[in-house]
Amino acid sequence: MPPVKFQVTALFRAWSDPYAEVEAPFNKLMEWALPVKLSPDGSVLARSTQAVKGNTGYIDALVPSIAPTIVAMKYKEPHLFPLVIESITDPIARQLIPMEGMLKRPCK
Repeated sequence: MPPVKFQVTALFRAWSDPYAEVEAPFNKLMEWALPVKLSPDGSVLARSTQAVKGNTGYIDALVPSIAPTIVAMKYKEPHLFPLVIESITDPIARQLIPMEGMLKRPCK
């Protein structure tokens, strides 16, 4: 079965604590969307040379990075698993407001 792709829009609103209700969940989603580990050497040729010399395995040479975290989601009755967050958008230009000595994202 081919993979299924769907788009989700998550809206966060803070009622009392902007960090705990907006920033922390958004940061966790970003953490889940990023690879767990990236290869220190970006060259496939260099990794292949190390595999031929026996310093690393062939699988590690071809797929050196560790994929993003696998997540699950429940919507109504079905459990959707495994899922990988492909991308998250966050506007670069956003208004910042001072809040208790720190700059926070405004909550609308």
